[in-house]
Amino acid sequence: WDSELAHWLVPAFGHAGWEVALQGFARACAYVLVWLAALAVAAPLALPVSAPLFSVLAERTEQALSGRSPPALTLPTLVRESFRGLVRGLSIAALQIAGMVVIGAASFVVGLVVPPLGAALSAVLMPCWNALGLSAMALSFALDNHRCRLADQLTLLQTERARLVGFGLAGQALAWFPLFFPLVVVAATALALQLHSEGKVRWDDEPTSLPRSP
Repeated sequence: WDSELAHWLVPAFGHAGWEVALQGFARACAYVLVWLAALAVAAPLALPVSAPLFSVLAERTEQALSGRSPPALTLPTLVRESFRGLVRGLSIAALQIAGMVVIGAASFVVGLVVPPLGAALSAVLMPCWNALGLSAMALSFALDNHRCRLADQLTLLQTERARLVGFGLAGQALAWFPLFFPLVVVAATALALQLHSEGKVRWDDEPTSLPRSP
């Protein structure tokens, strides 16, 4: 709060009461923005590094819930998963950023015509879009253990978007604290198993595809 970076972002510009209050408000906004930027950077960078650990966590969770485990993760598989995690994280992050830009631009244009409506669109669509991205990242560890392609994972986001938005909104409360993200991975693994049992997603390591539920 009193670091050189904080003073550089919001320099002192007066000693009057309202100026001090405005400076404190601006510094609080800068603090929140820096924290959000750190989380945005951590998603595509830190999660791929942790991908082998989360893949093992998803494997052990599936074993505990179903009594069977996905294919064993060998050292070459873990190395390959790290690379896949980097590509997956960057792909999902790029889609999230693109969606945020589109939503922000659309809300801005609508806000020029009807300001309350523009603010409402941004307040509703932006959290839902971020929740969908969080669900995609959390589910990917269990799905990748079964060699589920990224294209199939993105298709799942379209067909089950209502359920995954709800899951992501609940998971965001934990994702704000990085040490709690493993709990999101455990819950996402349970959700992946449920989607698989309903025929909404198939494992690519299965010999035949599952019949889809009506």
